[in-house]
Amino acid sequence: MLFYKDNEIIRFEAKNKKTAIHFIDNTLSEIAEPIGSIESQLKNHGFIRIHSNHLVNVNHITGIPNQSPGFIELNKSQLLPISTEQHKIIIQLISTHLKM
Repeated sequence: MLFYKDNEIIRFEAKNKKTAIHFIDNTLSEIAEPIGSIESQLKNHGFIRIHSNHLVNVNHITGIPNQSPGFIELNKSQLLPISTEQHKIIIQLISTHLKM
């Protein structure tokens, strides 16, 4: 796996058997590693699995929009869906992080 600084990565997105890495400079890279494997490697590095296809850096979460309760906002511009099974836990974790 390539090495990047945690703060350079906004999120990981599952794409078939590959994973796309979305960076703060709006570039994208794909790696041949499943998102579940990445999640286990980054468990204690400020990343949270919000959906089966999305692993996000909590430092880039900017809000939970009232008009879209099943989503989170990243960098004040991008909305991503939250897993319905984990919704309450994710909202609680994100709300705690946003208060910090």
